[in-house]
Amino acid sequence: MTFVHDFRTTSGAALFSLTYRFSEVFSATLGTDVFYGTPQKMELPIQQAVLLNNGGDFMSRVKYDGLTALAERNELSLVLRYTF
Repeated sequence: MTFVHDFRTTSGAALFSLTYRFSEVFSATLGTDVFYGTPQKMELPIQQAVLLNNGGDFMSRVKYDGLTALAERNELSLVLRYTF
């Protein structure tokens, strides 16, 4: 189990994985990824302290602050593995 939390944006994720080995050659893995929080726009200042060449117009330079820009991306997986 892995847990990640960003305190500034109150977003994070919990990643779970469980593997069971039936024999030397056959195993099954059950996993889930759960993300919470919503991405927040972090706009760049109009008057920057240092002149930078960021390119593009202002709206194309809007960045997302948080764990991920993709909200509600929960996943469930089942992997069956046969090794020969």
